[in-house]
Amino acid sequence: MDKIENTLKYAVLKPALFLNGFVKGKDALECNYEKYLTEILNLSKWFYQHNNGEKFVMISEQSHGEPDIVCNEYALDYKLLLSSTEAEGKRFHSQQIMMENGWIAYGVGADVPGMRVTRVHRLFDHTTVEDIERIAMNWSKNNIIEKDIHNISRTVKTDKNIMLYLPYLFLRNDLINDLDMKRIIRNELEGSFMVLFQYRDSVLGTFKYDTFLTCLYAECFLLFKWSGNHLQLIDEIEAIKSASFYELVSLYDMNKEYKQYFHV
Repeated sequence: MDKIENTLKYAVLKPALFLNGFVKGKDALECNYEKYLTEILNLSKWFYQHNNGEKFVMISEQSHGEPDIVCNEYALDYKLLLSSTEAEGKRFHSQQIMMENGWIAYGVGADVPGMRVTRVHRLFDHTTVEDIERIAMNWSKNNIIEKDIHNISRTVKTDKNIMLYLPYLFLRNDLINDLDMKRIIRNELEGSFMVLFQYRDSVLGTFKYDTFLTCLYAECFLLFKWSGNHLQLIDEIEAIKSASFYELVSLYDMNKEYKQYFHV
């Protein structure tokens, strides 16, 4: 487990939960976070009211820039909020999974000496909107920090409503109640990504498109909306209510801290 601050511990989710195609084999489960996030959003009271009781539908054909999900006239795109180096590290270093003929086989992750990764929640600590604008235009391929800032800046410039998915599980703290923990998470995420959201607003316009962010705290997905230069917690939904999420979680022999949340 890693720490953002002394009171806030987190773990990056297992790779099958956010890396498409991570599980191999003819019987492989579909590793598609968009699928289970759509199930989560369709359980959200906030989106139920926003969409007048209608549910999102996934768009399977996206050859012409179609959105990931739609509900009536409202469309939304999913974007993974993770540095490209950290995603690569997870794919290479993590235990491989193969599913065939009713069997599940687990391999050993690759050892890549000297591989360096950045943590997305620390990537913008000393960065201004002007810095992101400069790196978006001219970046050094030999600088992994600039590489990751450049890639993420391209992601948030998407001229659509977007749901950013931070594949972090924030853990409970026995000394702090859930309400205060959610305030701490909101404050930390706002501090970590404010300059990134401000960059998106500067490129696309402040009120033109919606910007959402989701992550996990204990057993729930927390849904945030960027509004008025702040992150607002708009909803929380139990992760286990998504059958697709539960199916992927069940692939892993989770440690005690995971099991208490996901009941596997």
